[in-house]
Amino acid sequence: MEGWTRQAGYPIVEVNRVYNTDTPRMVIGQRPFSLFSTTSKQDKWWIPFKYFNQTYTKELSGSEIIWLNDTSATVNIITSDSDWILANPDYLSIYR
Repeated sequence: MEGWTRQAGYPIVEVNRVYNTDTPRMVIGQRPFSLFSTTSKQDKWWIPFKYFNQTYTKELSGSEIIWLNDTSATVNIITSDSDWILANPDYLSIYR
C-alpha cells in the first residue's frame, strides 16, 4: 500500500498477448505516469489483475487475482489465438 500512498503518479498497465508459442500467454506490464514527471522509472505499485476470456465467460469469478508488483509478469492462459481476453473487467479506474 505504501506505493499508492507515498509515490507520485499512477501506474499504466499494459497487456500484450504472445502468439505462436506452444503455450498461449500474455505479458502484463506497468510503467509510471504523472502529469508533472515526478515519477521514477523504478516506481512500482501492487496492482490487482484479473482477466476473462472465452474459457471463463460462464464463471462469474473469472481468473484468480494476479498481483503485479514488478515491471512485468508473464501469465500462461488457457485459450486459443482467436479467443478474446478482457483485462480487469471489474475495475474502471483507480482513485486516491
